[in-house]
Amino acid sequence: METRSSLQKRKPAVKQDQIADELRSRIVSGRIELGGKLPTRRELQAEFTASLQTVQGALDRLAEEGFICVRGSLGTRVTDRPPHLCHYGIVLSGYPPAGTDAEQNFPRYWTAMVNEAKALERRSDRRCTAYYGIDGHTDTEDFQRLTRDIRSHRLAGLIFPANPFQLRGTPVLETPDLPRVAVMSGPPKRGLATVTLDADQLFARALDHLAHRGRRRIALMASTDRSHESFKAMAERRSLQVEPFWMQACPYTAPQFARNIVHLLMHRGQEPLPDGLFIADDNLAEYVVAGLIDAGVRAGVDLDVVAHCNFPWPTPSPVSVTRLGFDARQILQACIDSIDAQRRGGFTRGPILVAPVFESEIP
Repeated sequence: METRSSLQKRKPAVKQDQIADELRSRIVSGRIELGGKLPTRRELQAEFTASLQTVQGALDRLAEEGFICVRGSLGTRVTDRPPHLCHYGIVLSGYPPAGTDAEQNFPRYWTAMVNEAKALERRSDRRCTAYYGIDGHTDTEDFQRLTRDIRSHRLAGLIFPANPFQLRGTPVLETPDLPRVAVMSGPPKRGLATVTLDADQLFARALDHLAHRGRRRIALMASTDRSHESFKAMAERRSLQVEPFWMQACPYTAPQFARNIVHLLMHRGQEPLPDGLFIADDNLAEYVVAGLIDAGVRAGVDLDVVAHCNFPWPTPSPVSVTRLGFDARQILQACIDSIDAQRRGGFTRGPILVAPVFESEIP
Protein backbone atom coordinates (compact mmCIF):
# COMPACT_ATOMS: atom_id res chain seq x y z
CA MET A 1 0.00 0.00 0.00
CA GLU A 2 1.31 3.46 -0.89
CA THR A 3 1.98 5.87 1.93
CA ARG A 4 0.72 9.47 1.94
CA SER A 5 4.30 10.60 1.33
CA SER A 6 4.74 8.40 -1.77
CA LEU A 7 1.37 9.52 -3.14
CA GLN A 8 2.36 13.16 -2.72
CA LYS A 9 5.59 12.50 -4.62
CA ARG A 10 3.78 10.67 -7.43
CA LYS A 11 1.09 13.28 -8.08
CA PRO A 12 3.39 15.85 -9.75
CA ALA A 13 4.90 13.11 -11.93
CA VAL A 14 1.44 11.97 -13.05
CA LYS A 15 0.40 15.56 -13.75
CA GLN A 16 3.64 16.14 -15.66
CA ASP A 17 2.86 13.08 -17.82
CA GLN A 18 -0.65 14.41 -18.49
CA ILE A 19 0.64 17.81 -19.57
CA ALA A 20 3.34 16.32 -21.81
CA ASP A 21 0.86 13.86 -23.37
CA GLU A 22 -1.71 16.57 -24.08
CA LEU A 23 0.77 19.01 -25.63
CA ARG A 24 2.35 16.22 -27.66
CA SER A 25 -1.10 15.22 -28.92
CA ARG A 26 -1.82 18.79 -30.00
CA ILE A 27 1.45 18.92 -31.92
CA VAL A 28 1.00 15.53 -33.61
CA SER A 29 -2.60 16.30 -34.60
CA GLY A 30 -1.60 19.69 -36.00
CA ARG A 31 -3.62 21.72 -33.51
CA ILE A 32 -0.32 23.44 -32.79
CA GLU A 33 1.36 23.69 -36.19
CA LEU A 34 5.03 23.39 -37.05
CA GLY A 35 6.81 26.45 -35.71
CA GLY A 36 3.69 27.34 -33.76
CA LYS A 37 3.90 28.91 -30.34
CA LEU A 38 2.89 27.01 -27.23
CA PRO A 39 0.88 28.63 -24.42
CA THR A 40 3.01 30.42 -21.85
CA ARG A 41 4.01 28.64 -18.69
CA ARG A 42 1.53 30.72 -16.68
CA GLU A 43 -1.24 29.79 -19.10
CA LEU A 44 -0.33 26.11 -18.81
CA GLN A 45 -0.30 26.39 -15.02
CA ALA A 46 -3.83 27.73 -15.08
CA GLU A 47 -5.10 25.26 -17.69
CA PHE A 48 -3.78 22.16 -15.94
CA THR A 49 -3.94 23.44 -12.33
CA ALA A 50 -0.27 22.59 -11.89
CA SER A 51 2.80 24.14 -10.34
CA LEU A 52 5.34 25.98 -12.44
CA GLN A 53 7.85 23.24 -11.65
CA THR A 54 5.51 20.54 -12.98
CA VAL A 55 4.80 22.51 -16.16
CA GLN A 56 8.49 23.11 -16.69
CA GLY A 57 9.21 19.40 -16.26
CA ALA A 58 6.68 18.56 -18.99
CA LEU A 59 8.19 21.16 -21.33
CA ASP A 60 11.71 19.91 -20.64
CA ARG A 61 10.63 16.41 -21.60
CA LEU A 62 9.09 17.58 -24.88
CA ALA A 63 12.23 19.57 -25.65
CA GLU A 64 14.40 16.53 -24.95
CA GLU A 65 12.22 14.45 -27.28
CA GLY A 66 12.63 17.05 -30.03
CA PHE A 67 9.04 18.33 -30.19
CA ILE A 68 9.67 21.88 -28.96
CA CYS A 69 12.45 24.42 -28.55
CA VAL A 70 12.84 27.77 -26.78
CA ARG A 71 13.42 30.67 -29.19
CA GLY A 72 14.18 33.53 -26.85
CA SER A 73 11.69 36.37 -27.11
CA LEU A 74 9.70 34.32 -29.65
CA GLY A 75 8.70 31.93 -26.88
CA THR A 76 8.50 28.14 -26.79
CA ARG A 77 7.62 26.76 -30.21
CA VAL A 78 7.16 23.49 -32.07
CA THR A 79 10.32 22.50 -33.92
CA ASP A 80 10.36 22.41 -37.71
CA ARG A 81 11.23 18.68 -37.69
CA PRO A 82 9.49 17.01 -34.72
CA PRO A 83 10.08 13.27 -34.26
CA HIS A 84 6.64 12.17 -35.47
CA LEU A 85 7.64 13.51 -38.89
CA CYS A 86 11.35 12.67 -39.18
CA HIS A 87 12.27 9.89 -36.71
CA TYR A 88 12.11 6.36 -38.13
CA GLY A 89 12.40 3.07 -36.25
CA ILE A 90 14.24 0.09 -37.76
CA VAL A 91 12.87 -3.06 -36.13
CA LEU A 92 15.26 -6.03 -36.02
CA SER A 93 14.53 -9.46 -34.57
CA GLY A 94 18.21 -10.16 -33.82
CA TYR A 95 20.86 -8.52 -31.68
CA PRO A 96 23.86 -6.55 -32.97
CA PRO A 97 27.06 -8.50 -33.45
CA ALA A 98 29.44 -8.59 -30.50
CA GLY A 99 31.86 -11.23 -31.78
CA THR A 100 32.37 -13.93 -34.38
CA ASP A 101 29.47 -16.14 -33.29
CA ALA A 102 27.09 -13.18 -32.98
CA GLU A 103 27.97 -11.96 -36.46
CA GLN A 104 26.76 -15.26 -37.88
CA ASN A 105 23.28 -14.61 -36.43
CA PHE A 106 23.08 -11.04 -37.68
CA PRO A 107 22.80 -10.88 -41.49
CA ARG A 108 25.07 -8.52 -43.37
CA TYR A 109 21.93 -7.04 -44.91
CA TRP A 110 20.78 -5.82 -41.49
CA THR A 111 24.23 -4.39 -40.81
CA ALA A 112 24.11 -2.55 -44.12
CA MET A 113 20.69 -1.08 -43.29
CA VAL A 114 21.82 0.10 -39.84
CA ASN A 115 25.02 1.57 -41.30
CA GLU A 116 23.05 3.47 -43.94
CA ALA A 117 20.60 4.72 -41.32
CA LYS A 118 23.54 6.24 -39.44
CA ALA A 119 24.86 7.76 -42.67
CA LEU A 120 21.42 9.24 -43.37
CA GLU A 121 21.49 11.01 -40.01
CA ARG A 122 24.88 12.53 -40.81
CA ARG A 123 23.76 14.01 -44.12
CA SER A 124 20.17 15.03 -43.36
CA ASP A 125 17.78 16.15 -40.62
CA ARG A 126 16.19 12.70 -40.41
CA ARG A 127 16.85 10.34 -37.50
CA CYS A 128 16.76 6.55 -37.38
CA THR A 129 16.79 4.35 -34.29
CA ALA A 130 17.45 0.62 -34.43
CA TYR A 131 15.50 -1.57 -32.00
CA TYR A 132 17.08 -4.99 -31.47
CA GLY A 133 15.69 -8.35 -30.40
CA ILE A 134 12.11 -7.45 -31.37
CA ASP A 135 10.96 -11.03 -31.92
CA GLY A 136 7.62 -11.16 -30.14
CA HIS A 137 8.94 -11.30 -26.57
CA THR A 138 7.53 -8.30 -24.74
CA ASP A 139 9.83 -8.29 -21.71
CA THR A 140 13.03 -7.12 -23.44
CA GLU A 141 14.46 -3.64 -22.90
CA ASP A 142 14.30 -2.63 -26.56
CA PHE A 143 10.71 -3.89 -26.94
CA GLN A 144 9.66 -1.75 -23.97
CA ARG A 145 11.56 1.23 -25.39
CA LEU A 146 9.94 0.76 -28.79
CA THR A 147 6.41 0.56 -27.37
CA ARG A 148 7.04 3.70 -25.28
CA ASP A 149 8.20 5.55 -28.39
CA ILE A 150 5.14 4.35 -30.32
CA ARG A 151 2.68 5.39 -27.60
CA SER A 152 4.38 8.77 -27.19
CA HIS A 153 4.24 9.48 -30.96
CA ARG A 154 8.02 9.74 -31.14
CA LEU A 155 8.23 7.85 -34.44
CA ALA A 156 7.23 8.80 -37.98
CA GLY A 157 6.95 5.11 -38.84
CA LEU A 158 8.50 1.67 -38.56
CA ILE A 159 10.80 -0.10 -41.01
CA PHE A 160 10.96 -3.90 -40.87
CA PRO A 161 13.94 -5.29 -42.84
CA ALA A 162 12.16 -8.67 -42.83
CA ASN A 163 8.62 -10.04 -42.52
CA PRO A 164 7.42 -9.13 -38.98
CA PHE A 165 4.95 -12.02 -38.70
CA GLN A 166 6.11 -12.83 -35.15
CA LEU A 167 4.87 -9.43 -33.94
CA ARG A 168 1.18 -9.99 -34.66
CA GLY A 169 -0.93 -9.03 -31.69
CA THR A 170 1.65 -6.62 -30.26
CA PRO A 171 1.50 -2.80 -30.26
CA VAL A 172 4.32 -2.83 -32.82
CA LEU A 173 1.91 -4.05 -35.51
CA GLU A 174 -1.47 -3.24 -34.02
CA THR A 175 -1.20 0.43 -32.94
CA PRO A 176 -3.42 2.36 -35.38
CA ASP A 177 -2.32 5.31 -37.54
CA LEU A 178 1.37 4.40 -37.46
CA PRO A 179 2.94 3.99 -40.93
CA ARG A 180 4.77 0.71 -41.40
CA VAL A 181 6.76 -0.83 -44.25
CA ALA A 182 8.44 -4.23 -44.49
CA VAL A 183 11.11 -5.46 -46.88
CA MET A 184 9.51 -8.74 -47.98
CA SER A 185 7.94 -10.45 -50.95
CA GLY A 186 4.22 -10.48 -51.64
CA PRO A 187 1.52 -7.82 -51.72
CA PRO A 188 1.05 -5.26 -48.94
CA LYS A 189 -0.79 -6.51 -45.86
CA ARG A 190 -3.35 -4.61 -43.80
CA GLY A 191 -1.53 -1.57 -42.46
CA LEU A 192 1.82 -2.79 -43.78
CA ALA A 193 3.34 -1.53 -47.03
CA THR A 194 6.03 -3.61 -48.71
CA VAL A 195 9.35 -3.02 -50.44
CA THR A 196 10.36 -6.09 -52.45
CA LEU A 197 13.85 -7.01 -53.62
CA ASP A 198 13.58 -8.38 -57.17
CA ALA A 199 15.10 -11.82 -56.61
CA ASP A 200 14.10 -13.07 -60.08
CA GLN A 201 16.00 -10.23 -61.68
CA LEU A 202 18.95 -10.94 -59.39
CA PHE A 203 19.17 -14.51 -60.69
CA ALA A 204 18.59 -13.43 -64.27
CA ARG A 205 21.37 -10.86 -64.24
CA ALA A 206 23.81 -13.28 -62.58
CA LEU A 207 23.09 -15.94 -65.21
CA ASP A 208 23.29 -13.46 -68.09
CA HIS A 209 26.68 -12.27 -66.86
CA LEU A 210 28.05 -15.81 -66.59
CA ALA A 211 26.68 -16.70 -70.03
CA HIS A 212 28.26 -13.56 -71.49
CA ARG A 213 31.57 -14.72 -70.01
CA GLY A 214 31.18 -17.98 -71.95
CA ARG A 215 30.29 -20.11 -68.93
CA ARG A 216 27.83 -22.93 -69.52
CA ARG A 217 27.87 -25.13 -66.39
CA ILE A 218 26.47 -23.10 -63.52
CA ALA A 219 26.45 -23.81 -59.78
CA LEU A 220 24.47 -22.05 -57.08
CA MET A 221 25.34 -21.52 -53.40
CA ALA A 222 22.42 -20.08 -51.41
CA SER A 223 21.27 -19.87 -47.81
CA THR A 224 17.99 -21.74 -48.52
CA ASP A 225 16.75 -24.14 -51.18
CA ARG A 226 13.56 -22.17 -51.90
CA SER A 227 14.99 -20.63 -55.06
CA HIS A 228 16.64 -23.71 -56.57
CA GLU A 229 13.86 -24.66 -58.98
CA SER A 230 13.40 -21.14 -60.35
CA PHE A 231 17.18 -20.75 -60.73
CA LYS A 232 17.41 -24.03 -62.68
CA ALA A 233 14.48 -23.03 -64.91
CA MET A 234 16.06 -19.65 -65.67
CA ALA A 235 19.38 -21.31 -66.50
CA GLU A 236 17.78 -23.84 -68.83
CA ARG A 237 15.98 -21.05 -70.72
CA ARG A 238 19.45 -19.68 -71.43
CA SER A 239 20.74 -23.09 -72.55
CA LEU A 240 22.91 -23.31 -69.44
CA GLN A 241 23.51 -26.59 -67.62
CA VAL A 242 22.57 -26.81 -63.95
CA GLU A 243 22.76 -30.20 -62.25
CA PRO A 244 20.76 -30.75 -59.04
CA PHE A 245 23.94 -31.50 -57.07
CA TRP A 246 25.46 -28.20 -58.26
CA MET A 247 22.79 -26.31 -56.30
CA GLN A 248 23.62 -26.26 -52.61
CA ALA A 249 22.22 -24.50 -49.55
CA CYS A 250 23.85 -23.55 -46.27
CA PRO A 251 22.10 -21.48 -43.57
CA TYR A 252 23.59 -18.04 -43.00
CA THR A 253 23.72 -18.85 -39.28
CA ALA A 254 26.32 -21.58 -39.98
CA PRO A 255 28.24 -20.17 -42.96
CA GLN A 256 31.46 -22.00 -42.11
CA PHE A 257 29.97 -25.19 -43.59
CA ALA A 258 29.74 -23.49 -46.98
CA ARG A 259 33.52 -23.85 -47.17
CA ASN A 260 33.33 -27.63 -46.91
CA ILE A 261 30.41 -27.86 -49.33
CA VAL A 262 32.19 -25.85 -52.03
CA HIS A 263 35.44 -27.73 -51.53
CA LEU A 264 33.56 -30.96 -52.13
CA LEU A 265 31.59 -29.48 -55.05
CA MET A 266 34.73 -28.31 -56.85
CA HIS A 267 37.03 -31.18 -55.85
CA ARG A 268 39.39 -32.15 -58.66
CA GLY A 269 38.65 -35.44 -60.38
CA GLN A 270 34.91 -34.89 -60.57
CA GLU A 271 33.54 -34.50 -64.07
CA PRO A 272 32.08 -32.32 -65.25
CA LEU A 273 32.85 -29.40 -62.93
CA PRO A 274 30.89 -26.15 -62.93
CA ASP A 275 32.60 -23.28 -64.72
CA GLY A 276 30.31 -20.58 -63.26
CA LEU A 277 29.11 -19.96 -59.72
CA PHE A 278 26.55 -17.61 -58.20
CA ILE A 279 26.82 -16.99 -54.44
CA ALA A 280 23.29 -15.82 -53.64
CA ASP A 281 23.92 -14.70 -50.04
CA ASP A 282 26.82 -12.45 -49.03
CA ASN A 283 26.85 -14.03 -45.56
CA LEU A 284 28.31 -17.11 -47.27
CA ALA A 285 30.67 -15.34 -49.66
CA GLU A 286 33.93 -15.43 -47.72
CA TYR A 287 33.46 -19.10 -46.81
CA VAL A 288 32.56 -20.07 -50.38
CA VAL A 289 35.68 -18.31 -51.64
CA ALA A 290 37.76 -20.15 -49.01
CA GLY A 291 36.30 -23.44 -50.29
CA LEU A 292 37.33 -22.56 -53.85
CA ILE A 293 40.86 -21.85 -52.66
CA ASP A 294 40.92 -25.15 -50.75
CA ALA A 295 39.91 -26.96 -53.96
CA GLY A 296 42.66 -25.21 -55.94
CA VAL A 297 40.15 -23.47 -58.22
CA ARG A 298 41.37 -20.33 -59.96
CA ALA A 299 38.53 -17.78 -59.90
CA GLY A 300 38.42 -15.89 -63.17
CA VAL A 301 40.23 -18.74 -64.96
CA ASP A 302 38.68 -22.11 -64.08
CA LEU A 303 35.34 -20.52 -63.29
CA ASP A 304 33.73 -17.10 -62.95
CA VAL A 305 32.09 -16.10 -59.68
CA VAL A 306 29.19 -13.72 -59.19
CA ALA A 307 28.74 -12.88 -55.50
CA HIS A 308 25.72 -11.28 -53.89
CA CYS A 309 26.45 -7.99 -52.11
CA ASN A 310 24.60 -5.48 -49.95
CA PHE A 311 25.99 -2.27 -51.37
CA PRO A 312 27.84 -0.17 -50.42
CA TRP A 313 29.17 -2.71 -47.87
CA PRO A 314 30.94 -5.44 -49.88
CA THR A 315 32.36 -8.61 -48.40
CA PRO A 316 36.14 -8.59 -48.98
CA SER A 317 37.43 -11.28 -51.33
CA PRO A 318 41.01 -12.42 -51.98
CA VAL A 319 40.01 -13.72 -55.43
CA SER A 320 38.30 -12.19 -58.43
CA VAL A 321 34.49 -11.96 -58.04
CA THR A 322 31.82 -9.88 -59.73
CA ARG A 323 29.51 -8.33 -57.15
CA LEU A 324 25.78 -8.09 -57.78
CA GLY A 325 23.10 -7.17 -55.27
CA PHE A 326 20.93 -4.45 -53.81
CA ASP A 327 21.85 -0.97 -52.66
CA ALA A 328 20.98 -0.55 -48.97
CA ARG A 329 20.70 3.21 -49.51
CA GLN A 330 18.00 2.68 -52.12
CA ILE A 331 16.15 0.19 -49.92
CA LEU A 332 16.20 2.54 -46.92
CA GLN A 333 15.08 5.50 -49.02
CA ALA A 334 12.23 3.47 -50.53
CA CYS A 335 11.07 2.58 -47.01
CA ILE A 336 11.24 6.21 -45.84
CA ASP A 337 9.40 7.41 -48.96
CA SER A 338 6.67 4.86 -48.28
CA ILE A 339 6.29 6.01 -44.67
CA ASP A 340 6.18 9.67 -45.69
CA ALA A 341 3.54 8.88 -48.33
CA GLN A 342 1.44 7.04 -45.74
CA ARG A 343 1.64 10.04 -43.41
CA ARG A 344 0.29 12.19 -46.24
CA GLY A 345 -2.63 9.80 -46.62
CA GLY A 346 -1.30 7.64 -49.45
CA PHE A 347 -0.75 3.89 -49.46
CA THR A 348 0.89 2.03 -52.34
CA ARG A 349 -1.33 -0.83 -53.45
CA GLY A 350 1.50 -2.91 -54.90
CA PRO A 351 4.98 -3.51 -53.54
CA ILE A 352 7.75 -1.04 -54.26
CA LEU A 353 10.22 -3.05 -56.34
CA VAL A 354 13.99 -2.58 -55.90
CA ALA A 355 16.14 -3.83 -58.78
CA PRO A 356 19.56 -5.47 -58.40
CA VAL A 357 22.70 -3.70 -59.61
CA PHE A 358 26.27 -4.63 -60.39
CA GLU A 359 29.08 -2.95 -58.49
CA SER A 360 30.04 -1.04 -61.64
CA GLU A 361 26.55 0.50 -61.70
CA ILE A 362 26.70 1.94 -58.18
CA PRO A 363 26.90 5.76 -58.27
